[in-house]
Amino acid sequence: MMMQQLLQGQQVQAKALNQVTTEIETKMGNMFTELDNKYDNLAIHIRKIDV
Repeated sequence: MMMQQLLQGQQVQAKALNQVTTEIETKMGNMFTELDNKYDNLAIHIRKIDV
């Protein structure tokens, strides 16, 4: 009985950890996308200045 409760607790923690990990991966992906867009825009402006 106690072992079953322990396993259930671990399963709940694993699900919560997976959710947090997924959220972090999504946020990091969005941040890198935004950063990439900003870099591209900066590169465009620098090319315009050179011309």
